[in-house]
Amino acid sequence: MPSIAVPCPGCQRTHQVAAQLRGQQIRCGHCGVPFTVPDQVSEADSEGNLPGLPLEPSPGLQCLRVEEDGDVLVARVVVPRPDTDTVEILGEELLGLVKPKRKLVIDLAAVEFLSSAGLGKLVSLDRRMQAMVGSELRLCGMTPAVRQTFAHSGLQCLFQIFDDCEQALAGP
Repeated sequence: MPSIAVPCPGCQRTHQVAAQLRGQQIRCGHCGVPFTVPDQVSEADSEGNLPGLPLEPSPGLQCLRVEEDGDVLVARVVVPRPDTDTVEILGEELLGLVKPKRKLVIDLAAVEFLSSAGLGKLVSLDRRMQAMVGSELRLCGMTPAVRQTFAHSGLQCLFQIFDDCEQALAGP
């Protein structure tokens, strides 16, 4: 039976539901918000992902989808608005990826808002990466709101920032 990926309007988690539920109301199993499954939703790929919909985190993680691309680790933040609790988890998960001689790209495309606490986690990550021989940190995919947060904080000069993941992977 085909399934479709549907984001919850409350918590933005993506749920796999039976395609036959199109047009019917369901309740999010995570936050409890009721919502109607859209009539026009493409069927999910083999991993359950659809273009434009939030990714699910990697197994064992809550805030990141981690992929390897050659000698680079790409960490895609999957939480649109990290709150007080999730920003702590996000920071721990990011610090857990730091290793000597590792290049790390953090894709912020799914992040709609980043608090000062979130910025602090990225600064801590950058400091840890700089202390590791041969490690490199790159940020990419910032929404205009997140880019503005970096500009207002004056931190954009601290990081290597790229428009998208492809540029971050290809950059010098």
